[in-house]
Amino acid sequence: MNKAITQWAMRITYALSGLVVLAFIVYWTAFYMMAEKIVARAVADLTLRGYDVAAHAQPGGFPTIPTLTGFVKLTTPDGTVSVSIPNLRLRGFFIPHTRLRIDAEPGVYLTGPGTDAMWHTWRQMEKVHLSFDIPPSIHAGMKSIPVHKVDISVDQSRFIGNGLLQLDQMGQPAGMMNMRIVGIDHVIEQIRKDGTIDKQKAAMLGALLRGFEQADPETGVMAVTVPLTLRDRWLYAGPIMLWQIPPVALGL
Repeated sequence: MNKAITQWAMRITYALSGLVVLAFIVYWTAFYMMAEKIVARAVADLTLRGYDVAAHAQPGGFPTIPTLTGFVKLTTPDGTVSVSIPNLRLRGFFIPHTRLRIDAEPGVYLTGPGTDAMWHTWRQMEKVHLSFDIPPSIHAGMKSIPVHKVDISVDQSRFIGNGLLQLDQMGQPAGMMNMRIVGIDHVIEQIRKDGTIDKQKAAMLGALLRGFEQADPETGVMAVTVPLTLRDRWLYAGPIMLWQIPPVALGL
C-alpha cells in the first residue's frame, strides 16, 4: 500500500513539474513574440499623446528572468524636455504584482529648456538603477508605487534610497524617499552654484550634515541620509528647496 501511494505521489510530482515547465516555456514563447509588439504599442500610444518618441527593445534572458534591452529617446509634447537613455535594460516577469528592475548605464541624459533650472551635472546621470513592484494597472499603480531601491550616480555623488512615488491632484509626479547621499559636500556646492542657497547657508548646511555622516555600508565612503520630498513640482531635501522640475504631460 505504502509503495503504491509513493508511486502515485511521484507521478503527481512529475506531472506538476511538467506543467510548470510547460507553462514557463509557453510564457517565454509569448514573451519573445509579444515584446516588440508591446514596445511598438507603447511608442504609438505616446505618439498619439503628443510625444516625439523612438524606442527599440530586444528580448533576452532565457532561461532565467525575461529581459528587454534597447534604447529610448523621448521629447515631451511641449518640447521643453528630452530624455535619452542609450542603454536601457528592463528585467522581470512583466506581469502585475512582480518586481521589475530598471538599469540605465551609461545613464540618462536630459536636454531642453525645461531642464534649465536643474544642475548641469543632473542632465547627465552616469548610472541609474531602479526596482519596484508592477501594479495591477497603470491607472491604479500610478496612485502609489513603492520603490524598493533607487541607485543614481551623478558626477561625484551617489544617491541610494527607497520610498514612494505617486501622482498629485494635478497629475504631476510626487512622492518621498529616504535617500543616502555619498558626496554631500559636492551636492551642496552644486546647490550653491545653482543659486538655490547663498554661500553662508551652504557652509552652515554642509557643517550640519557632515555631523550626521556615517560610513556607507557598500563603499565605506562617508555618506549622509536625507529625506527627499517631491511636491508641487519642487524637490526638497528636508526643508531645503532644491529645484523645480518641468511639468510632465503623462496623459493618464
